[in-house]
Amino acid sequence: MALPKDGIVRDSAIQRFEISFELCRKLLKAHLENEHNVHCTSPRTCFRAAFKHGVIEDDPFWIELTALRNYTVHTYNEQLADHVYAKLPKAARRFRVVLDATA
Repeated sequence: MALPKDGIVRDSAIQRFEISFELCRKLLKAHLENEHNVHCTSPRTCFRAAFKHGVIEDDPFWIELTALRNYTVHTYNEQLADHVYAKLPKAARRFRVVLDATA
């Protein structure tokens, strides 16, 4: 994100977002299972369980992140890529919250 935006930087950042999203979801899932005996089966259920147990704040952006991730995996076009890229700084801040909360 520190590099000037071009097609390669944008697409690389989106790919890293997909990886970070999956790592975040898996970390939350493991934390919820170990600390709260909660089993979640999808990203949305993990985020909702994390809200309920106070691991992360109830923030609608978490659900938006799930939609962004689904867009990047199932659809690709320039406009959508630019939209997702614009959300990445906010996503990175949320991933840091999860990392801090589960450490």
